[in-house]
Formats: sequence, C-alpha cells, structure tokens
Amino acid sequence: GGAVGGYYQFTFPASATDWVLIGIEWDATLPNTYFGVRINGDVDIPSASANGATIVDDSTANLAVGNRTWSGFNAPWSGDIGEVLLFSDVPTEEQRADLRADLMSHWSIEQEQLPLINLSEWTLTFDEDFDTFSRRILGDASTDGNRWDTSMGGGIVRWLNDERQIYVETEYAGTNSTALGINPFSVADSVLTITCNPVSQTNAPYLPKSYTSGLITTQGTFSQLYGYFEIRCQLPGGTGTWPAFWLLFHGTIGAEFDIFETYGVNTSTVYQTVHQPGGSQGYETATEWATGWHTYGMKWDASRIIYYIDGVPTASHINTTTTPGYLIANLALEGRSDRAPDSST
Repeated sequence: GGAVGGYYQFTFPASATDWVLIGIEWDATLPNTYFGVRINGDVDIPSASANGATIVDDSTANLAVGNRTWSGFNAPWSGDIGEVLLFSDVPTEEQRADLRADLMSHWSIEQEQLPLINLSEWTLTFDEDFDTFSRRILGDASTDGNRWDTSMGGGIVRWLNDERQIYVETEYAGTNSTALGINPFSVADSVLTITCNPVSQTNAPYLPKSYTSGLITTQGTFSQLYGYFEIRCQLPGGTGTWPAFWLLFHGTIGAEFDIFETYGVNTSTVYQTVHQPGGSQGYETATEWATGWHTYGMKWDASRIIYYIDGVPTASHINTTTTPGYLIANLALEGRSDRAPDSST
C-alpha cells in the first residue's frame, strides 16, 4: 500500500558485522522520473548484498533485486550524504511500483522519521491574530496597505472548481447597481469566522450561485519563498462543506500546495496535496478534525515539503517549486451532485 513516490529507508548488511543504512527516493510527478539511492554517511561501497538484493556502486550503478536488474548511473554528492545512485529506466508508475515491491520483498523497510517542528528556531515573518480584520476594499485606495483580499484576481475570481458558492464581501453588488451588503466575515475574541449561507430570494437575481461564502488571500500583499506556514482553525462538518488552507505561486503555473483540505462527508480524514508542474501527489491522514481546534502546517524548503497536523509530521514530498507563494483560506461548498448541502450542513 501507500503512494508511489517519496522517501523510504532500507537497511541491509554490507558484511557479516556491518550494517549500512540507505534511502531510496523518487518523484512520481516529474516527466523524466529518476529513482535514487542515497548512501547516508561518508561511505563508498563497491558492492553489497543481502537476501538476493545487490547494489553495485560503480559507473553503471546497477541494482539487482531477485531476478531483475535496474540500471542507472552514479552521481557524486557533496556533503554528508555520500554517494547517490540514480536510476532512469523506471519511467512508468507500474514499473516504479514493481521496483518498490521488489525492494520491499528483499529489504526491511521503515518510513522516514520526519522532523518535528520547533518554532523557536524560526524567525516570524507573518502573523495574524485577527484582533481585527484588515482587508483591502476595491476602489478604496486608503485600504491598499491592508494585508487581506477577499477575492482573487482583483475581484474577478469569485469561485473555483465548479463550487456552489460565490465569494463575496459587504460592498459586492453582483449584477445589481448597488452593494448587496452580504458579509460572510465576523470577528470576535480574536477569531475570524467565515459563514456560508443560502442566497436570499431578494439577492438571487443578482448572483450566479445559490450560496455565499468567504475567501481570504494575501495575493498582492504578502508572499514568501520557503519557510513554515501554519493555520489554527475549527472546521465545519456537514455534507458539501469543503474548507481549505493553501498556497498559490507567482510565476509557476500548475503549482499549488494544499496545507489542508477537508470534506464534510468524511470528518475522519484530512487531505494534504502537492501540485507541481508535471503532476500531483495527495496524502491522507486519519484524524477527527470536526471537533475542537487544530493546527495545520507545512515546512517548505528548496528540496522538500513536509506537512504537519497539530505539530506532528504527516507526509513528505520532493519540492521543485522555486517561486514565492501567497496564502489562501476559504470555505467552499462542493459542486458534486451527490454532496448537495442538507440538514447536516
């Protein structure tokens, strides 16, 4: 089971008395996928074998497992990693799955121990406690210095993914000549609440959707390349609800980091997904998210993305995105016909 792609650790005996820890890493989202074996530490082993698996550390970097041989090339690595063996002849998901199955059948495997997050080691660059809600208002230059927008694309983008709701704010008029006065945002006790409501009969002629809701974003006001991003929130269950906290990126089409998504029909699973040019990889964590407050975080650096829930690492993925990302948090309603809001929503 598990996703094809990621980082795993294997152990095998290099000799009768000496054990070597290696890792294998590959990215199932890249068009030209490479499978890599990293030999941790400053070691250089001509060859080693155990239980029918042989690794040959030479110019061809052959890896023989059972009756199959995977070929590649040796890539020198500076620093403490040692040698890196890259295997370029596993281009399809089926072949990658076969290789992973071969390795698991011959070597003992343990998932990589992902690091805990220690916020005292970080420099704070953005903080929002929502004592107030300072947002930009279209057409009001006096608000240009505020950090939050409540629509995307300068007011043009007001729903995504065939959702049931439209994102609004008090001054939004729809097709009416004056503002409709719908405010999905409220602040109390340093908590910003986003409320999704059915559109009233009075406002229905001016809006293209059946529900109104809210979105906040720092598009145009704050973005950052790498770092740790976290939100603390309480999420609604109920059929159709689809809240999320995510990053989009300036200049990288196809990149999106979903720090969390939840679906109200399943209150025991959190979804965290990496979208990058070439493909996507989703991760699911079993946790009861619809009761109480929880934190959802992401550590992002030049090489890796690590997701967290309540400070506990949940997934790791190779990073290829090198442009700054901006924040988005929203409460959507799914557009699926089998998930229309009902009395549970």
